[in-house]
Amino acid sequence: MSDEKVLTKEIAEQFLADEDSVDLREFTEIEDEAAEVLAKSSSGLNLRTLRHLSDDAAGHLSRAVNIRSLGSISSLNDSKGCLALADTLAGIGKAEIFLDGVTQIGSDVAKRLFDSEAKVYLRGMTAASEELMRVIADAPILPEMSSGFIDELLMSGHAAVTSRIVEGYDGVIGFESFPTGEKAAQIAKALLLTNRDLAFHALGEVPIEVAEVMSQHRASLCFYALECISEDVISHLVKIKGDLGLRMETLPESTAQLLTSHKADLSLYRIENIEDKAAEHLSRHAGRVILNDLTSLGASNGELLLARKLSGCWGWSLYSLTELSDSAAEILIKHEGEVFIDLDNLPASAAEILRQHPSFQDDDDDEDWDEDEDDE
Repeated sequence: MSDEKVLTKEIAEQFLADEDSVDLREFTEIEDEAAEVLAKSSSGLNLRTLRHLSDDAAGHLSRAVNIRSLGSISSLNDSKGCLALADTLAGIGKAEIFLDGVTQIGSDVAKRLFDSEAKVYLRGMTAASEELMRVIADAPILPEMSSGFIDELLMSGHAAVTSRIVEGYDGVIGFESFPTGEKAAQIAKALLLTNRDLAFHALGEVPIEVAEVMSQHRASLCFYALECISEDVISHLVKIKGDLGLRMETLPESTAQLLTSHKADLSLYRIENIEDKAAEHLSRHAGRVILNDLTSLGASNGELLLARKLSGCWGWSLYSLTELSDSAAEILIKHEGEVFIDLDNLPASAAEILRQHPSFQDDDDDEDWDEDEDDE
């Protein structure tokens, strides 16, 4: 049994006579004659449940004063009627155009919509032609697209559309994996050409082909979700000119030694403990070393050298620390900037040492004030 409900000319005329007598959101299809009648309405038309529009119906609706939504329409091709409708929608100014049901859109229709001041919602798109990718690349305001469609656009390796998406989404990359071989290198080259900071929030592994290309990157690279990373890959990534962020569960000595050749700031996510020799290598890193997930910093030679390195880095945070030697605390207290650390999580003796740092003086003053109030 079909669930289609057709908006006929008679129903449209009834709506025109009494808008409250007809709910336009009940209808999934519309007759051409009904569209011609509705175009005469001076009120907003909520047609968000319509699934299809003929070219003639689109042409008629292009003369409507205010179409609020066409969120279920599946296709807007470059026909005369659809182009006219696109011009009407584009002329509504700084508003929202909901076309989330559209899975196929003509490049000329898209250009007219994207060149407007409106925010266009196209979250139903799953694929794009070469012509459409060029239109997206030139869009003054990017349409709102699904993460899956954005990934598909990036996976195309199309340099111009990659650059526009990276710009529009502040360098956040959401796909979980690269393809293999030459295609991976092509995508990496498109990302490289953006010359922007890139943050991979879901990527589980960096293929060697990608690492080789990205070694020439001049901005920052952050990989927040890596499940594994080889030293061959790291040997390429450390060559980038910008900051480097890597998610790693462990830090072998050989890997730490490789990382010392990187010259900008280094962030290591998920590293909780660092062995003596690995810590010693990290202490020689040229840029800042950021270890926000570190839970332990002991009194070995390497760890004390790392503590000295951290004490000279501005803006570090060690909120995750639960084990801290007194010797390391004596070094960290020499940090000239603000210290971000939870003293309540530390051993009492180390906490007492760090409490002398200016960062915690306000806390002591507050405690003294509370004691004075209690005495009163």
